[in-house]
Amino acid sequence: MLSAIIVGENPALVNYVRQVCAEFGDICIHKSMEGAARRYEIAAALSSYEPDVAFVDVTDVGRAESLAAVCLQELLPRRLRTVLVPIGVEPDAEALARVAGEAVGPVLTLPFDADQLDRAVRAALRRRGAKQACQVLAVMPAKAGDGASTVAINLAGAAVRAYKRKTLYIEADLRSGAICHALRLQPRFPVGEVLLHAGSLMDGWGSAVVRFDGIDILPMGGSAAGLRGSRWDFYRLLQFARERYEVVVVDLPAGIDAVAEAVIAEADRAVMVSTPEATSVGLISRWLRDLEAGGTRFGHLRILVNRFTNGDMEAGEVASLVRREVSAVLPEDAKAVKAANRLNTLLQPGSRLLAEIVDVAGDLLQMPAPRRPFSVLALLEGILHRIAGNQSQARVGTSEIKL
Repeated sequence: MLSAIIVGENPALVNYVRQVCAEFGDICIHKSMEGAARRYEIAAALSSYEPDVAFVDVTDVGRAESLAAVCLQELLPRRLRTVLVPIGVEPDAEALARVAGEAVGPVLTLPFDADQLDRAVRAALRRRGAKQACQVLAVMPAKAGDGASTVAINLAGAAVRAYKRKTLYIEADLRSGAICHALRLQPRFPVGEVLLHAGSLMDGWGSAVVRFDGIDILPMGGSAAGLRGSRWDFYRLLQFARERYEVVVVDLPAGIDAVAEAVIAEADRAVMVSTPEATSVGLISRWLRDLEAGGTRFGHLRILVNRFTNGDMEAGEVASLVRREVSAVLPEDAKAVKAANRLNTLLQPGSRLLAEIVDVAGDLLQMPAPRRPFSVLALLEGILHRIAGNQSQARVGTSEIKL
């Protein structure tokens, strides 16, 4: 649940916002300041509660002494963790632009309902994330078993090893915990419990993450009692992580729910991992429809075909069926995956699969891929892999697909 305060000079408007928030259910109003509230009272509320959201009445923002002007110019710019959702009754757009510039988004004007409030809050949170240098990558499988977790943890490894980025990996499947077994981790403060304390993440963060091969990992673990987490808890967690890391990789479970929608919307890049099987490919279209029905943006979502071998459904055919371009194709490399699992580690250098994941990571992070050591075997394997991909494009007649 998000925390919020309301600042406004119109008691009726403040009360209306309070009622809609009560209907919304996911926002806790810690304090309402209306009428003749003073500057120091607002500053004290921001410092004491550290709210996620500040609803500010900007109707009279043109008055220099108005509460809105004080908040926009003096108080909120200093509160890095509090986002502004402007509210008002026929506000002066020119005055708002003059006072706040591009610091605020569209004004939530009367009358509005819980759905409109939801969209306004999400948009404000996204704007805050867009201003930060950290890049959040969301990875989701079309179905369980498609290898998305292997891709996700090795994307995190590539961000650290190949691109020298300070990286956090979050296991967001609260009913899994597979990463603990895969890497023999022993978390003291796993994801489920972190979300229980999402309002005070700074306390104990060092105990929450486990360092493995240069990656900070926030794994699922512990008892079923810790299996909680709303979309707002994940928003707060991601915003906290953005302040401390250069890359955050979120490993999502299959299926679209409120948490998946929130993480995909918050992410800078999202990847849906599918194997070249009819069941996986068919589910991609379903998840895309669910995102569209929920109003979640997914223009930044890319399709990645995993475990491709000659004779499988080709990348061009996948693109044609889901009506979305395939951004990358990863080869079947069971030998390398089994070796990593046996040693409880990440994919090792020399693996063809790892080399492709490093390239995918560079594409997602918009960074040039590092040079690879010359290897005749790797060169031949790469040529064969690209020939297979080119054949796929030629057979289906689709547009160029990036490998």
